[in-house]
Amino acid sequence: METHATIYTRACQFIQQCDYAGALRDFVWLHDNPTVGDPASEVFRRAYGFQAWGQLGNVYPPAKEKMRELLDLNIAILNAELPSKAIESDISAMKRALASADSGQ
Repeated sequence: METHATIYTRACQFIQQCDYAGALRDFVWLHDNPTVGDPASEVFRRAYGFQAWGQLGNVYPPAKEKMRELLDLNIAILNAELPSKAIESDISAMKRALASADSGQ
């Protein structure tokens, strides 16, 4: 069974191999597969997965574009549905990752 940690590790290996499209696929998987009810996994997913994804955007612009696309989708979902702490947390983490990547950190 694939876990957030194994997917994240594989994404990082793809980056080292310059397989940026492969890394992006794994980061999108992390976004699309939250672990509701497992706070530690969600913190890992947001803190490491989204941050590394944002940094990937510095060398692979489609990664940044995809994160912005999913960020906009999350905002639209949040505005159309009942408030969701999970989606709010994803939005905050994605905004931080994009800001950090944009500043070159």
